[in-house]
Amino acid sequence: MNLLESENVVKVYRTGAEEVAAVKGASVGVAAGEMALLMGPSGSGKTTLLSILGCILHPDSGKMWVCGEEVNWTGSELTSYRRRHFGFVYQQ
Repeated sequence: MNLLESENVVKVYRTGAEEVAAVKGASVGVAAGEMALLMGPSGSGKTTLLSILGCILHPDSGKMWVCGEEVNWTGSELTSYRRRHFGFVYQQ
């Protein structure tokens, strides 16, 4: 079982008529004891994907599981997932 798993996650930002697909169908699996590295050029969607995987942002589509439990993207339940399962260390 993966501790963290996503399937076909998509996030699109909209500004007026313009759409920018920040994440296009990302599927990720991280098992217990495994270390993962996310690399890509500036503007490729790394921070957006990490924010989705960390239950900070809601994807426009796709599914995610934390410790085998599907993530429910409602406000209070999402806060509970973050509190129980995640910690963040920012660069700044």
